[in-house]
Amino acid sequence: MKQALIIYGGWEGHAPKETSQFYQTLLESEGYQVTLASDFEPLYHKEEIKGWIC
Repeated sequence: MKQALIIYGGWEGHAPKETSQFYQTLLESEGYQVTLASDFEPLYHKEEIKGWIC
């Protein structure tokens, strides 16, 4: 399965969470399993994301 990680943040006036959710829906419709994160925590789990990097 294809996987994607979206890390969002920034000024709330730009609606980072909502924008990320838009792209999450788009990617899921293309067959991706999407993980959303508001910080860099997922990047600290090297073994878990190792297969994501192509």
